[in-house]
Amino acid sequence: MASSRPKKTVTNRRSRLPCAFSPDPSHLSSSRRSRLKEFQVPRSKLQVRFGIWDFEFQPVFRLWSVVSSGVRIHSHMKKRILDMGCGRNKRPGAIGMDRVKLPEVDLVHNLNQIPYPIEDNFFDEVYATHVIEHMDSVLAVMEEIHRICRPHARVTLITPHYTDSMSWQDPTHQWHLNSYSFNYFEPSYHTNHYTQARFKIIRKELELASIWKILGVQFLINLDNRFPGLRFVRKFWEQYLCFLLRGKQLTFTLEAVKDGKVDD
Repeated sequence: MASSRPKKTVTNRRSRLPCAFSPDPSHLSSSRRSRLKEFQVPRSKLQVRFGIWDFEFQPVFRLWSVVSSGVRIHSHMKKRILDMGCGRNKRPGAIGMDRVKLPEVDLVHNLNQIPYPIEDNFFDEVYATHVIEHMDSVLAVMEEIHRICRPHARVTLITPHYTDSMSWQDPTHQWHLNSYSFNYFEPSYHTNHYTQARFKIIRKELELASIWKILGVQFLINLDNRFPGLRFVRKFWEQYLCFLLRGKQLTFTLEAVKDGKVDD
């Protein structure tokens, strides 16, 4: 038996694409208003039937011309990301660089061969996971990273702490680093005259063995990231306790410091 219920019509509100602001076109000249019409999508109806109910939608979208009205539409530009020594574990959306040709590697190049085939001021983010300890020269690689970074680019370095057995087990490891190894690249460091590369240390995160993490030792050491006045805790651990409460790995977050600026 057919239902006698009336059909229901639902009309949604007008919605617009996201932009910096949507000006009233009434104050524009006739020529500009005519050009704005080119970016106006006409009304369209969308009918959907759900059971015995019929729904009718009339979405209206308007996109104002950047040229006509001077509106700059918000655009999320994709960051340029480099994953150095990515191997098979390349970060999503990154350009992978490694000396071995693998499906995930976009640029095949030996990281010890300076310079890299990359133009200056190119990347917004650089990641090097368990790479820096394998390099022939930490200074040369950091200077090359600084060259290819844009001003204020973020650089993330992950390396074993020198008290971890893995730091010494791998015969290809040439460097054994601690929490203060990258202070030499800071602009205010007293012995930074051996290199021209400048990085600001944003954060340095220490990872300990699970038992010391559970007991809160790792939390106490990393508190200096939030409260610089507690830096003595990390220093005390590095100088007196690190061979007893051994570290596992360090994660450094750096920011490239450059005098010049690069236009977007």
